Amino acid sequence: MRLTVWHKGTDKPVRDGVYQRMYVSPIFCKFANGHWYCGWHLIEDAQSENDPSINQIMDWRGIVKEN
Repeated sequence: MRLTVWHKGTDKPVRDGVYQRMYVSPIFCKFANGHWYCGWHLIEDAQSENDPSINQIMDWRGIVKEN
């Protein structure tokens, strides 16, 4: 899996999807409709999360899709 560079938590992604966010260690979180959702260790679990994250401002990075 390839990942992008880290972005500041005050910057929001342009697209909805799953990203990696920095808590104590990196975890996967869904970003949708302008909000972050609770994190998981597996991408598949993060995709189906519907509970908003308490912390909306954490550094994040994107997941590069392989062709």
